[in-house]
Amino acid sequence: MKKNRIKKTSLIAMIFCTFCGCANNQNVQTGKSISENSSAIKKIEKLSEKAAECVEELYIRQYKVDYSCYEELIAYLTDCLKNGFPDEVASDDFSCVFHMNNTYETLGYLKMDIDKDGIEELLLGANGEIWDGIIYDIYTMKDGQMIHVLDGWERSRYFLCKDGQTIANEWSGSAFITGYDYYKYDGSCFKRYKEEGNRSANLIETVYTSVEKNPEDMWCYSEVGYCDEYEKITEQQAFEVIKKYEYQTLEYTPFIE
Repeated sequence: MKKNRIKKTSLIAMIFCTFCGCANNQNVQTGKSISENSSAIKKIEKLSEKAAECVEELYIRQYKVDYSCYEELIAYLTDCLKNGFPDEVASDDFSCVFHMNNTYETLGYLKMDIDKDGIEELLLGANGEIWDGIIYDIYTMKDGQMIHVLDGWERSRYFLCKDGQTIANEWSGSAFITGYDYYKYDGSCFKRYKEEGNRSANLIETVYTSVEKNPEDMWCYSEVGYCDEYEKITEQQAFEVIKKYEYQTLEYTPFIE
């Protein structure tokens, strides 16, 4: 913890020195005295104070959050995968794939700060030959409570895109309905608008097949979701949207070594 305090103090000092250094260089180049640039100095001081406050806030979030509930869930799933799940376990707490424990993938966990807000998310997923780096569950912390942000399974697969903050969801409703949703991750729970008819606030766009809505080309585009607000598009246009989002290959720590 002492090292962390040193890092925080050093970072704040570095930010202030950077601002002040820029101001001094400007004074030398223009030949103006500090007194002549007092208003500029005051602005720099305010900026450095604001930057210091941001660093302080991130520091508090990162080092004051109690992540013990993450460790408890990891320990629980590790035990269940080794010894079997109790009959009364609630399936809503995590993805149903953990009950399947398929042999073609290695289930694991990963902690990372997706949206860079100073709070680590807990990702549960798998590495394997079919969907390497797939995400089945994401959890975050809010007001001291663990929040289950999303859960998926084999027909509703999530991936983290290479931009670091976009979540892709590949889903299938039937043999005739397949979709690709793209969300901006912000820590809020993902609404299942396909089932509930509600738009998810963090949805960027979606493309999906629907013979009913587009009998000719099958594909539809929407920034709202799988609902009545959509645009008919061609297969080529759909693939152009899909190709914009490249996936990261996340490396999980296996529950069972």
